[in-house]
Amino acid sequence: MRIIRIITAALVAVTLAATPMAALAGKGKGKSGGSVPPATTVVTTLSAEEIADLQWMREEEKLARDIYDAMSARWSQPIFANIARSEQTHFEAIGEKLVLFGIDDPAALTAPGVFTDQTLQSLYNELFDQGWASYEGALEAGVTIEETDIADLDAAIAATDVRTLLKTYQNLLKASEKHLKSFEKLLSKLPAK
Repeated sequence: MRIIRIITAALVAVTLAATPMAALAGKGKGKSGGSVPPATTVVTTLSAEEIADLQWMREEEKLARDIYDAMSARWSQPIFANIARSEQTHFEAIGEKLVLFGIDDPAALTAPGVFTDQTLQSLYNELFDQGWASYEGALEAGVTIEETDIADLDAAIAATDVRTLLKTYQNLLKASEKHLKSFEKLLSKLPAK
């Protein structure tokens, strides 16, 4: 499948290179009466590592959303519902990148709590059980999710120079840092054991 994507990307690049830019940009006059400069199209082929990072991040954002949705139902605390909504936005942002680059979506048609990657499935199961057992456990699960997400985003940022990926990853990183602080703050307010 990866070979098909690479061949498709190469064919698109050749087609764009052979098409006169005026045909791609259209013809017309700008407000100043001059010609509109031709549009440029940049075709980016992602490395195997960049593709794997996107697919991992897609399921990791799903894991966060699914855990927080479950913890919201279990504990009825606003933090879980609020951050679950944010994770849905992150999930969609990564999904848009999968579509943009023609990458298979590992989270397509999977039910809540179900993952194609077995490492993420095991992590989900562990964190779900931890969070279901106690409110403190649910907050600690949130800390684990956000710390894991931050580490994975840092690694993905270091592994790419594709601007659109960097921008998305950096935005997700800022959000995860805020989420982590929120969970840590609530944990610090719990009575000492």
